[in-house]
Amino acid sequence: TAQDFAWWSGLTLKDGRLAIQLAGTDLEQETSDDRVYLHAGDASVASEELRAPQLLPAFDEYLVAYKDRSDALEARHARQVIGVNGLFNASVVIDGRITGTWKRSLSQTGNMIELSPFRALLKKELKALDNVARRYGDFTGFPVQLQQPQ
Repeated sequence: TAQDFAWWSGLTLKDGRLAIQLAGTDLEQETSDDRVYLHAGDASVASEELRAPQLLPAFDEYLVAYKDRSDALEARHARQVIGVNGLFNASVVIDGRITGTWKRSLSQTGNMIELSPFRALLKKELKALDNVARRYGDFTGFPVQLQQPQ
């Protein structure tokens, strides 16, 4: 929304609306429940990327950038992701929804990523998350082992 954009960018709402206006046809608008949402013109690419499982770091803008997080996070899981002290935990995202949290620990042999899902994960989701974890290991230069839930 224009309000989210202004808050996230640090612009005033007036300047944020001007920036949106200047973006012109590069942004598309959709209205849902009387709220206007803005997104890149080629939403098909973003939509496909959102469907792929992700391991987001704590304080990722996927949640931090929005006042209303209900589109990404069920209220019943909010305290597991956002603590009472306002600290955000690293999140597991599948199909654009927060489906759990994760923690990394270091050892002499590399990184261990422990998943804490809010629901049972499908085999294909676990395989995709394992691939994400391996990419993370490639980025850090340390091997990663994904500890799957029991």
